[in-house]
Amino acid sequence: FGRRKVLLVVLSLGLLGSVISSAAPVLWMLVVGCAFQGFAAASLPLCFGLVRELLPPPKVPLAVSLLVGVVTLAGGIGGVLAGFILDAGGWRPIFLCSAAVGVIAVVTARFALAETPGMTPRPRVDVLGGVLLLPGCAGLLFAVTSLSSMGWSDDRVVTAFLIGLLSFGAWIWWERRVPEPMVNLSLFRHRKIVLATLATITGGMSVVGGLSFMVPLVLELPSVAPVGLGLSGTAAGFVMLTMAVVGYSASAGVGKISQLYGAKVSLLLGSIIAPAAGVLWIFSAKSLAGTIVVVTVASVGQAMVMASLPTLIVEA
Repeated sequence: FGRRKVLLVVLSLGLLGSVISSAAPVLWMLVVGCAFQGFAAASLPLCFGLVRELLPPPKVPLAVSLLVGVVTLAGGIGGVLAGFILDAGGWRPIFLCSAAVGVIAVVTARFALAETPGMTPRPRVDVLGGVLLLPGCAGLLFAVTSLSSMGWSDDRVVTAFLIGLLSFGAWIWWERRVPEPMVNLSLFRHRKIVLATLATITGGMSVVGGLSFMVPLVLELPSVAPVGLGLSGTAAGFVMLTMAVVGYSASAGVGKISQLYGAKVSLLLGSIIAPAAGVLWIFSAKSLAGTIVVVTVASVGQAMVMASLPTLIVEA
């Protein structure tokens, strides 16, 4: 249907989710609102596609790197704003602010982006592929996250695991046979795509996921805890913003490195810098100044990893 049209749809659904969440009187409605907000996450890969579609090839690596950097920077700014709002005593205004940003995003996409044509002739949408993927993901995730509390002996864990496994098996069988699949599994015969996917998994589990999870936790846990600096939400937000600004600055450098030497070099450098900073953090976790220095250096490595991964796929 064209990337711009789909971008407008997912941004509008994310905006709707913010409105639902801000008005939610009960928890389940808040969860529904957050689920709708999740649609907006599709905007980033759509923007990668728009960059490839609208810019000349030599400019693509830099533009992709800057896009990733913008996400990091926006997250840092959002953390500061959320900290102010939470410290003032309420969470609902956070979703109202999110809705306001959503309106700006929809208007920008509608009036500032060039129209992009869809495929002609239009392919069929692989609805069954989407349907089969849902119980596959949900079943396996439920089983894994419930193991610590329920154990393998619990029928619910075993049932969820089997449903997930069978659904994934059916999904793979279908995707290999349907003429126009949701995911073209034959792409995974391409060595560079397989390696980039493995790098994304390991990077997400360590450099990207580890930092995103650990930094706010250590900053805000009480200082009497084994690890924890006891900062308020606002103060922690400013630390995260510092990381984000440095990470965004690094993204421009990553784009230049990828232009000159390829994204593989950026990935390698980031995969050395971020874990090295993580090791140093072990020895400075009780020092606020030491933590800020170390996690800022780690954010440079994180930016290099995050910006190089989509560029590797684009190169392939």
